[in-house]
Amino acid sequence: MASLPQPMTAAARNAQLGNQFVLAQQIQMELADKLDLLALGVVPLVGDLSGTGTTVIRVRHAGGIGWNAPLQQLSGETDSVPDASPTAGFTSVSLGQFGLGSSETFLARITSDDATRAAQSIEAFKAMAVDSYKRMFRKQVCSTGATMASSVGNTSDTLSVDTLIALSTA
Repeated sequence: MASLPQPMTAAARNAQLGNQFVLAQQIQMELADKLDLLALGVVPLVGDLSGTGTTVIRVRHAGGIGWNAPLQQLSGETDSVPDASPTAGFTSVSLGQFGLGSSETFLARITSDDATRAAQSIEAFKAMAVDSYKRMFRKQVCSTGATMASSVGNTSDTLSVDTLIALSTA
């Protein structure tokens, strides 16, 4: 147990007894309630970085079935079948660090009205954190999506079955 120095300062008290510990758990629960990315299939669980000593996970992909290994035509029933060449690759998933903070001066706290104090409260920060996370996630997806520059099919044609087949193949 840590001792609290005297005179008691806000910094010392908050380091040991502050709201950030309770707040983090409440925000995690709020995220789980409002945005279950795993259940929606938006974000697959690819690994756990806890205790690994790294901030990068390499997700391996191996193929060889279907489109990557077509059937080979044989000239007779006794011909040996050539081995299919599977494809393999990996994707690197890196841990990103993001933060969200808010502060005010003593004078602003003293002279503010009740509505302003409520907007700067811990409860308001907790409610804002989930929406801030959702906005950051959407921005990251849009930024990554904007880098995808290849076009599939003829861009001047209306949507057709051929375009959908070309899209699924790509």
